[in-house]
Amino acid sequence: MLGGLAALGLLARRHALEARNHSVEMVADLAAAAELAKARHLELKDMLAEFSRLGVGSVAVNELHLDDLIDSGQVLAMRGLDLKLAIANGAVEAPPGFEPDPTHSYVVFFGEPRLAHEIANYLKPLIADEVKLYGDSLLETGLELRSLRAQGLGFPGSMLEPVEAAGLRVWLRPENRAGITAVQVERLFEDFGKVKNVEGVIFGGGLNEALGYPDALEATADALRKHNWKIGYIELSAAQQQKGIETLVRKLPDLTVRLLAVSPAHQAKLDPYRVAAMYSLGGRERNIRLLYLRPYPEPGGEADNKELFELLAQDFPPSLEASTFEVPAPPPLMLILLVALAAGAGTWLLLAGVFEVPAWLGWVLVGAAPAATLACHVIHLGQLWRTLMALGIGCVFPLLGVVTSLELLDDVSRRQELGARLKGCTLLLWRTSLVSLTGALLAASLLYEPTFWLGLDRFRGVKMLTLGVPLLAALAVLAGKGRRARLRTLLESPLRVWHLLAMGAGGVLGVLYLLRTGNDSAGTATESERVLRVLLDQLLGVRPRFKEFLLAHPAMVLAPALGWLGLRDFLALGVMVGAVGQVGMIDTFAHIHTPLVVSLIRSLLGLVLGWLLGLIGVVVITRLQKR
Repeated sequence: MLGGLAALGLLARRHALEARNHSVEMVADLAAAAELAKARHLELKDMLAEFSRLGVGSVAVNELHLDDLIDSGQVLAMRGLDLKLAIANGAVEAPPGFEPDPTHSYVVFFGEPRLAHEIANYLKPLIADEVKLYGDSLLETGLELRSLRAQGLGFPGSMLEPVEAAGLRVWLRPENRAGITAVQVERLFEDFGKVKNVEGVIFGGGLNEALGYPDALEATADALRKHNWKIGYIELSAAQQQKGIETLVRKLPDLTVRLLAVSPAHQAKLDPYRVAAMYSLGGRERNIRLLYLRPYPEPGGEADNKELFELLAQDFPPSLEASTFEVPAPPPLMLILLVALAAGAGTWLLLAGVFEVPAWLGWVLVGAAPAATLACHVIHLGQLWRTLMALGIGCVFPLLGVVTSLELLDDVSRRQELGARLKGCTLLLWRTSLVSLTGALLAASLLYEPTFWLGLDRFRGVKMLTLGVPLLAALAVLAGKGRRARLRTLLESPLRVWHLLAMGAGGVLGVLYLLRTGNDSAGTATESERVLRVLLDQLLGVRPRFKEFLLAHPAMVLAPALGWLGLRDFLALGVMVGAVGQVGMIDTFAHIHTPLVVSLIRSLLGLVLGWLLGLIGVVVITRLQKR
């Protein structure tokens, strides 16, 4: 009881922080907006003003590149020999006494004089003395032309004038450079600081690295803290994640914003309602606070863009600024120790339900958990230990729910009247689930660092629980009172071909089940299942898990039916399938980056729907038996 109250206290802190972290911002890609403006024959500032009216609050700006300037006719880029020939032909006017270096590269600017100065000032800390500017129109560098084309040129003021005119905030997308130093990072951020109305940075570039990686990340963190700029932490798989970004997030969790982007290639295959649903789901259920928008290409995508922005406007208030998590003070150690005490007590109860456990050993188990928690806290291994303890709780409590319900299962499996069966099956599911749900809350309460809420740190071992707990639950049924002799007989039975075929089929189903389980299983869903998920999200607000309300919870309700049908030897199979739902609730709360209220609603919806489906099955089986 004390451990449960302590867990509720810890979770109340988390809920309060989540309630304050609710503002979702829509940020438009500036390059995509420019393409759309071109297709509609509009000025970029007018296109951005239209975006602002549609609820977009900011734009993401990539670094300027030489090819951008060449394509727009603002510069010519050439090698020294080519420049010498152009000067000789009168195509380019050279400064008095100037002689091109054949080994250098040159950029000739046309139009606004300040552009050449801005780019030269940006490149100088990166290339040192290899950058020279002659007048307002000729830039010389020792870089090869190919290297200069790959080099980001910063964020010149002229590029950002339409953004300022539209009154939008700015997210800079700086690129990393190989071998960049801390001094260079500091100089770059000095240059970035000249940009008006910057809200934060979303690292970009072909290297897929945070600026400063690998050796100057400390300087990047210091600069971001100095400017009080946020970091866009893109939701990606571990293999795709930007190098160095996790280091920055750990240093600056209070400045980190989870970001969701749909790639242009993926978006092109989806209808607007699907794209809007992905953004809506991320904002509601995964602590996504920055939606990175790219409009559909036009001509051809006019209707899609209209529908997409209308749908987003229904879910998200316009022009909000992305909120970040506060970093709270560590919770009282006593609350954590009480949760550990509950974990030890649960372990004692589980073992006592299966074996003869001496009282002294039980008290040792109860005391060992808080003692180990205190020791790990002292030696600064608290988070690691709490993560392991959460995994242990996730194993113990679903099994405890099953073990404490075995007598009830046996009793209900012998009942004949419909009313008694309905009452017993209801009690079986909800009593078992209450214990499992208690374990889920205890485990979630131990993972209170902001890095869990941001999805950087995760509950580990979900797949192990998903496979191990149902098997152990089935074993508990087989080893229960009056069944151990049958278990021995089963183990001594000869192995037949159909046994092998059944085990092979079960193995395949088990692999598929594991692939679809855990924090990174979304990519294994079929396209039709994704559509169904969207429909359920829109219908219910929070989608319960398919495996829980369609399979596992009905299976737990119907497990006694195996006894009614004369198949008592297969009760363990019914409990094994039902235990999947018990572990599923642990899995639901293991997604710490999902708001607590969403996890609770998802679990309860799954239980209610699964319970109702199971009761329908009870009625059907009973009616058929009486015919």
